[in-house]
Amino acid sequence: MNVKQKKATAPKRDVSSSPSQSSTSDSNNASSESDDITPANDKVLTKYSMAAEVANAVLKELIAAVKEGVEVGHLCSLGDQRLLELTGNLFKKEKGVQKGISMPTCVSVDNCVCHFSPLKSEPPILLKEGQLVKIDLGAHVDGFIATAAHSVVVGASEENKTSGKKAHAIFAAYNIMEMVLRMLKPAKSFKNFEVTDRIGKLAKIYGTTPVENMLSHQIERFKTVGEKQIIQNPSEEQKPKVEKCSFENFEVYTIDILISSGEGKVKTHDARTTVFKKADDVVYSLKLKASRSFLYEAQRRFGVMPFSLRQFDDEKTAKVGSTECSKHDLMQPYQVFYEREGEVVAQFKCTAIIMPTGIFKIAGLPLDTALVECDVKIQNEEIAALLGETLKPKKKKSNKKGAGEKKPEKEKDATEETKGEATKENVDGKRMTEYGLARSRSQAIIDSASVFAYPLSKTYSVPNISQYSADYTRYHGLRTYSTVKPRAYPTYRSYFPYHNYSSSQLRSLYWNDKDDRYNNCHSRALQPRHFVDYHATNPFFMNHSFTFHPNKYGYKLPSYYRSFYYVSPYYDYYCNNAYNYAHNYR
Repeated sequence: MNVKQKKATAPKRDVSSSPSQSSTSDSNNASSESDDITPANDKVLTKYSMAAEVANAVLKELIAAVKEGVEVGHLCSLGDQRLLELTGNLFKKEKGVQKGISMPTCVSVDNCVCHFSPLKSEPPILLKEGQLVKIDLGAHVDGFIATAAHSVVVGASEENKTSGKKAHAIFAAYNIMEMVLRMLKPAKSFKNFEVTDRIGKLAKIYGTTPVENMLSHQIERFKTVGEKQIIQNPSEEQKPKVEKCSFENFEVYTIDILISSGEGKVKTHDARTTVFKKADDVVYSLKLKASRSFLYEAQRRFGVMPFSLRQFDDEKTAKVGSTECSKHDLMQPYQVFYEREGEVVAQFKCTAIIMPTGIFKIAGLPLDTALVECDVKIQNEEIAALLGETLKPKKKKSNKKGAGEKKPEKEKDATEETKGEATKENVDGKRMTEYGLARSRSQAIIDSASVFAYPLSKTYSVPNISQYSADYTRYHGLRTYSTVKPRAYPTYRSYFPYHNYSSSQLRSLYWNDKDDRYNNCHSRALQPRHFVDYHATNPFFMNHSFTFHPNKYGYKLPSYYRSFYYVSPYYDYYCNNAYNYAHNYR
């Protein structure tokens, strides 16, 4: 998203981007680091799309609510409320999934450029006929961000079309956004400074000026500002501060275009800054209790996402806390900028994903050209050609006869049904070779990450595991004890220290498949063949079932009376001293 600060310095890497600290566990963060968090992952792409759907839906509602006499603060509150409601309906059953506002609703009118979200205690500002209103907002799902902005004129209709400099600014901003989207295609090999140059050229065609030093940029999970940036109308001071870059597949960008009917130079007026974001890598001991309370509440509720002071119940504490936090760089302020009085600024923002098949514009609404009248024609052939391109290439139609006829669907094989992700639902019927297991069970134990990570056979090799029950598949198949809670002993986790075994010990391992009624734990236990008779009186084994004393009963007692067990942490030590224990405890 666009930071819109006069200093366009390259942002620091967001080290604190543990998802909003409201409800994400450390284990969740650790697991997410190893996952693919780019849109190449279908789950990630889905979450981006969900956030975009929420942003687009709320933006449509607010555009419909823009009418003469409506209060600006009411639109801001309505937008934030709807963003929270719609995101709150997503992933209800999954724990630890962050969702909410990625950009608080800002409503900026006429020459107010951006970030205007008035406090509830401030005097109300009512919309008037003919004013140009910019609505900016965003949502996120699990840290995957989608933001959008749109410009609309109060009272505009097909009978009362917007014209003049307002129409020129609107058309310029929208067409520039569409042009930039098409320049993101990696195949075109455009650099960010080339995009900046084209933005200035197209704005000049409409007789407008890009607002100085405003940024479009890459976004990532829980990062509102990424490494790659596109600056529009940079000053001589800011030009060298934006690093040159190109665009690649599976990157996500927020394209934020602000066009002024005037010179494009902005200033801060008396309007209070109400939108803030937690700064990165800054530590400071705050002196005021109110400031500490504000910082804690902001981190707990919003994490690394921008927020508005309107969202705090205690406005006084929020004012005091935000002042001290921003003074010591703990909070990054989103300042309210203004163009010269009498000019207007139009804004269009979208979120786009670069995919190998084209550009996916997931957030951002199309311009209703029926409400705006503009007679400017684009003579520049290069820019006109860019605007004439489609974001996604059209599929080629087949020239073969009967291409329009639907082909009958092939009947699925039993083998095809088992393809896909290795989960408990489709693990039945898979061959052992699909899991990379050797024919030797002992070798499989050595190669596998955990002895219970794969369904090992009770014989030395087995071509198919579908013979086992669903319970066994869920308990042992493709699941480790780190993700499965054992039902036999909820407070104790045990495993075989197979990495310390000799080859002879490994060959002696076998599955003990006795009926459940003869033991007090799971019926399938891996145990050594030549130690089974002596464990009953061994202090290193847990035994709460039938007791078996070899000296008293010899070996005549049926095998199903023997106790079955899971190995204790001392089992490795026991294996190395098996002979002594076997004789000392008889």
